Amino acid sequence: MNIQEKIIIERLKKARADRNLSGDEVAKKIGKSDNSFISRLENGKQKLNIEIINDLCRVYELNPRALLTSSTVSIPSAGTRRGFLDNLEYRSDSGEISEVVKKEIKTILPVLRKIGKVMKRLGESPLTLSDFFCQTAELLNPSSLQEAQRLGKKVAIELRKHLNLGHAPIADIQNLIWHSIRIPICSLELGEKCWGIYNKDAIGNPLIIYSSSHNTKQRNIFTIAHELGHHFFFPEEPSIDTDNSNEDLKEKLENSFAQELLVPMDSLFQYIQEEGFFLVELQQKHLVALCQYFKVSYSMMLFVLYDNHLIKKEKYHELKKHDAVSLKLLGYTPEKYMADSVSLNLLLQSLITRGVRTEKFNYLFASEILEITQQEVKNLM
Repeated sequence: MNIQEKIIIERLKKARADRNLSGDEVAKKIGKSDNSFISRLENGKQKLNIEIINDLCRVYELNPRALLTSSTVSIPSAGTRRGFLDNLEYRSDSGEISEVVKKEIKTILPVLRKIGKVMKRLGESPLTLSDFFCQTAELLNPSSLQEAQRLGKKVAIELRKHLNLGHAPIADIQNLIWHSIRIPICSLELGEKCWGIYNKDAIGNPLIIYSSSHNTKQRNIFTIAHELGHHFFFPEEPSIDTDNSNEDLKEKLENSFAQELLVPMDSLFQYIQEEGFFLVELQQKHLVALCQYFKVSYSMMLFVLYDNHLIKKEKYHELKKHDAVSLKLLGYTPEKYMADSVSLNLLLQSLITRGVRTEKFNYLFASEILEITQQEVKNLM
């Protein structure tokens, strides 16, 4: 057991004691039939991994990141969990979200809760990191930007394997997140300074929101992938992606995950080789071809090449100088990379339709959830 794991275990032990819970009680809450599980864990005889940490943090109502800080772990009152908007207030950059935006978010939270309720009735839940990736607690605390980059890529590679994506480009990132990962996603006017949000409501239902406010929507695909990374790495911590976000270890982890998910390195190398590109002689037309194939923005593709040391700094700055008209003439069509946003109400309706057709619930339940008559539900089928 390394020093980091010892610190985490001591804090988990303190959290249990502060909540006046016995080891047996905690074991039952996390689905362990072995009553000695918690005792062995706290004595260093049971291996610690992400799944166990997330389960215990859920029981103790802790933020996993709090286990890695130098400050004392604070335990909220029993039975309490911050709501979606209250949780955002704990972010230092929450001021980037206006009161108007907060009111708009508030209007969709009842729909999010209904989606969570219906998914539970269907026996479905959002995909989590532990569903496809197993790593020790060190994953939560990369020690350097290089380590964060490596871990982010590794998780993206494993996710692609789990979803059987191979090395192919992602045709529709929204469809992937909703249908394959089971996380509700929508677009709202977040203002010019905010790109995206990841957060959970008071029940624990996750939601990804990306902005429709910006003049260019090219960054939305990366923003969505970035927030998905946040869901996997820091599911209990809200994320507000703004223009002022600094790339710390956490951001590097999420950014590297998003890059590898959208532009797998093996696929990139294969495409470059097949097309006969010479990176030292890379031109805007070559970069546009890469964008059209992987369905990512010009800026993102350029940064992927530079961040992975495939082009030098001089080439990066040379290609960074561009205008929309010249790129369009080269065949750059980013507006076709992503389908239009679907509202949470439509996502809820799709769940209800599937539930009724598979006889997981009846027309009465469906009508109560959608707040329409049973006949109107039948008309949806």
